[in-house]
Amino acid sequence: MIEESCFCPNEVVEEIWETNAREGSFLHFHTPYTREMERYLIQKKAVVFFVKRDPRDQIVSLLNHYKKFKFLDKNVEKIESDDERLLYMIKNHMKNNVNIFKGWLSSPICCVLDFNKLMGAHGGVASDEDAIDQIRKIASVLDLNLSDDHLEEVYKKHFGKSGAFFRGKAGSWRECFLGKHKMAVKQEIGQLLIEWGFEKDLNW
Repeated sequence: MIEESCFCPNEVVEEIWETNAREGSFLHFHTPYTREMERYLIQKKAVVFFVKRDPRDQIVSLLNHYKKFKFLDKNVEKIESDDERLLYMIKNHMKNNVNIFKGWLSSPICCVLDFNKLMGAHGGVASDEDAIDQIRKIASVLDLNLSDDHLEEVYKKHFGKSGAFFRGKAGSWRECFLGKHKMAVKQEIGQLLIEWGFEKDLNW
């Protein structure tokens, strides 16, 4: 259980906010949902963008991300194989990683985006037109009147090719999961995958 006080706005968040306001940029960080954070952002008249992604792809992406950067959980570094590292992360981090963010899905200041659609044709399950529609949704929430050509330019420059994502492919987890990984995910967040529309049942 994570206490709300762990993520309360503080001097650091305020400083980041002021810096972005001066430079005309935006606040970019992964913010777990708390009622206090939501109230803080409402007071700032902010818009939150939540990109909903299959947690199975996300955990695989996180494992590969950690190969380039330090593990937040030092216990992962002690595990020798990727198979066992992935199993450990599913059992120890997956449910918490989902729960601390899912409150944004029902927040009145949150615009929910679809990761698979944002990746467009590159992601393997959507089209470039789907991606442009998602970017149009962002522009609409921000009251930006952008031409279709401009939206397409943004898509080609920023989505589907980002180094921040492991391949940016939908369903990459299938290449990494063994039976033990599937069983662990079903135990941890099986019902949530159904609720979020990533699966129809537990027979996957």
